[in-house]
Amino acid sequence: MNEYTLTNLKFPDCAGIDGDTIHISGGHVAAIGADRSARGVEIDCGGLTALPSLVDNHVHFREPGAEEKEDFASGSAAAAHGGVGMVLEVQNSLPLLTTPELVRAKREIVSRKSSVDVAFYASAVKETLSHMDEMAAQTAGFKLFMAPSHADEGYDNEEAMRPFFTHCARLGSLLIVHAEDGRLIGQHAEGLDPGNPADFSSVRSPAAEIHAVECAINVARDCGTRLHIFHVTTAGAVDLIADARAEGVDVSASTCPHYLFFTDADTARYGSRLKVFPSIKSEHDQKRLFEALREGIIEIVSTDHAPHKPEEKRLPFGKSPAGISSVDLLLPLMTTLVARGKISLDEVVTLCAANPARVHRLAEKGAIRSGWPADLVLVDLEKRWTVEEGDFLSRASVSPYVGFELQGRVAATLVRGRPVFVDRAGKLSGAFARD
Repeated sequence: MNEYTLTNLKFPDCAGIDGDTIHISGGHVAAIGADRSARGVEIDCGGLTALPSLVDNHVHFREPGAEEKEDFASGSAAAAHGGVGMVLEVQNSLPLLTTPELVRAKREIVSRKSSVDVAFYASAVKETLSHMDEMAAQTAGFKLFMAPSHADEGYDNEEAMRPFFTHCARLGSLLIVHAEDGRLIGQHAEGLDPGNPADFSSVRSPAAEIHAVECAINVARDCGTRLHIFHVTTAGAVDLIADARAEGVDVSASTCPHYLFFTDADTARYGSRLKVFPSIKSEHDQKRLFEALREGIIEIVSTDHAPHKPEEKRLPFGKSPAGISSVDLLLPLMTTLVARGKISLDEVVTLCAANPARVHRLAEKGAIRSGWPADLVLVDLEKRWTVEEGDFLSRASVSPYVGFELQGRVAATLVRGRPVFVDRAGKLSGAFARD
């Protein structure tokens, strides 16, 4: 369908839309709200709520290098299932994204396989330094691991990181960090058992994150770098970010749903399913994360979708790889927090659509606007459902959310007006049959 009209819609307050329709033509929003002069096929949405499709600024789809865990076909299908119309992807399987040629090869894979829009982060490792000028225009920024992670050795001191910060400042590129101090983690592991889930959050400790965040902010301040800190977990890191921003440092931050739904007390109970870097922290830290979301200190919620084979995630804690599968569930998790009174629906739009688009300077993303691409998610906010392994479109179906009752289910996700996911059991089942 090149031209059609969605009717009987609801909108969040922040959209400022008077009416209940969206007219889509040629993949763009042609008219919106009270304009009933639309042409084309009319689709009654039965009171579904229309939001801009989400932008998940932190996923790992494992292709190339570990396609058996997730490729762009399965990962993008899972993203669309979760209400996500665009992902920003970190390559953390070999080969790392270190040259323009590797970026072009990856872009060719995406063009053939992804059902959602994709941008990449380049890998901030030594091999990348001589290519950063050319790669800056091809990527969404440069991702630096401060602690060893998968195929990345990590950078654990300010001087080792400084060349990347300096280049990014000169290029105007965003530098994104995984902020954990590898030396502190190693020191804590000497007296504790990293294979014991009860010790895990003490090994990958609050201090390891706080020290790393402080280090990254210091270098960003000195170099004038635009800095983004992924998956913040601690109250101490929140306070450092708030203070730095008040001083004028250009630093933004994100967190993930698992830090909002679980605390370290849950790790032993969930075992390998809740093994993730950084570790889940305390109830006190979680409370501060929610405050930081409301205060605008943490500006983005993204999944850090890190897929592994089901048989790997079922291994004992010490042998299982770290990572949580959740891109299938991003919007339902966020609307469940709305139902619990933790955040508002307007805040979901801000945290998962508008702010990622703003921080990453994505044109015509993060809002519903006349003339913009019709990147939409239609959600049934009243739908209550229990997550089962069979619900996942990701190859990584072993998740701590299996068994959770969620409120809010994605009925359809549209990218430039094209349905990339339609819930076969939802209100729009069959509605796009002529597409």
